[in-house]
Amino acid sequence: MSPVPGDVAPVKKIFLVLGVLAGLLVLAGVAVVALVDVNAHKPRIEAAVSDALGMEFRIQGKAGLRLFPSAGIALSEIRVRNRGAELASAETLRVGVKLLPLLRREVEVTEILLEKPAIRIEKGADGRFSYETAPRAAKPPSKGVEAPSTSLSVGRGAVRNGSVVYVDRKTGAKTAISGIDLAVEDLVIPAAPGAQLSKGISFAGRLRVKEVKGADYSVSDADAKVTASAGACDIRPFTMKLFGGKGEGGIRVDLSKEKAGYQLKYTLSNFRAEESLAAVTRKKQLTGTMTLSPDLAFRGKD
Repeated sequence: MSPVPGDVAPVKKIFLVLGVLAGLLVLAGVAVVALVDVNAHKPRIEAAVSDALGMEFRIQGKAGLRLFPSAGIALSEIRVRNRGAELASAETLRVGVKLLPLLRREVEVTEILLEKPAIRIEKGADGRFSYETAPRAAKPPSKGVEAPSTSLSVGRGAVRNGSVVYVDRKTGAKTAISGIDLAVEDLVIPAAPGAQLSKGISFAGRLRVKEVKGADYSVSDADAKVTASAGACDIRPFTMKLFGGKGEGGIRVDLSKEKAGYQLKYTLSNFRAEESLAAVTRKKQLTGTMTLSPDLAFRGKD
C-alpha cells in the first residue's frame, strides 16, 4: 500500500479539525455547561469539520462538553465519507484541552481518544486512493491573526479496538487489520510552515494488533513498543506470530539524514516452511520447521 501522498496536507487537516474542536471549547468556557445543549450545534460542528477535512463528516450519535478537570468534547457514532463512500467511522471521539491556553489562542491537548475506529481504504482501478481529495485553493491568512505555533503537543492519545481494511480494486488484493490498540504519550507534531512530519514528530507508545490477514498469510498477536524523536523511529521489542512460529526483534528507521537508514534485527523461530512458501507459490517444496534470523542495515539511494 502506498503511503499518503505528501507530508504536510494530512497534518494541516489534523490542525484544522483540532482548531474547530478547540473553538467549540472556548464557547463552552464562557457558558454554563448545564445550560448548553451542544447537540443543538451538531450541524455547525459537522459543517466546520467537513470544511476542514474536505470530506463529509457526520455525528450520528450525541455530542457532549465538559469543563473540569480539563475542557473536553466527546462525539459518538461519527462517520467520514469521501466521494460518496464511507472512509472511516468511530464509536467515540474524545478530545481534551487545557482551558487557560485557549484564552491565549493556544491549543494544548491533554488527550485524544478514539473508541472502535474503523477505516476502509480503497485503491481504485485508476490508481486513486479513497482518502484523496480534490486540491483546494489556499485561503489567504486573515489580518491580525497570530501565526500558528511551531508544534502541537498531546499529553496522551489512544486508539482502542480499531480496524483497518485495505482493498486494491485493480488486483483484488485485500488486507484486514483487526484488534488495534495504540497508546501514545508526549506526542509532538511540528506545525511550522515547511516542517516535515517525518523529521519533527516525537512520541513514545505501544502498539498491539490482534491480527493482520491477507490472502495467503496471517500475522497475529503483534506487540511493539515504539519511540520516535529527531527523525528516528525505533520499534523494539517487536513480537508477533507468523506461519506458526514466533518472531522477536527490532526495527529502526532513521530519516534524520539526507539518505534514509534502515536496520532490521529479527528472529522468526520454528515457523512452518510449507506455510511460508504457500504465500508465494502453490508448490510445496519444503516441509518442517525453520528458524530465520535476518540482521540487516542499509541506506536509501543517492
